[in-house]
Amino acid sequence: SNAPAAAAAAAAPAATPNVPWVATGDSVDAEYKAARETAAHVAVQRNRMFELATQAYQRGDKKAARDLSAQGRRFQAEMEQLHAAAAHEIFQSRNSSGRIDVLDLH
Repeated sequence: SNAPAAAAAAAAPAATPNVPWVATGDSVDAEYKAARETAAHVAVQRNRMFELATQAYQRGDKKAARDLSAQGRRFQAEMEQLHAAAAHEIFQSRNSSGRIDVLDLH
């Protein structure tokens, strides 16, 4: 029987005329990576500060641990801001057609 194919066709969304095509695949991957590259570098710095804070705490240097942990939290806040800016940039880029009835959430 052709029931599975018929069910799939019935469940498919109706085609929307005049909807602009937005690139996918490698070009989008490159755009995402470029937009988030700085945040990724800051995340590495954050991780290093937390690692050093842990080592300082384990050797009993509580002041260094506190200072390094504070620096890690500053990197965390910076990373979050960079990711938010990247998300905004990507959203704007993916939805620049001017159409208010179409929204790309990829």
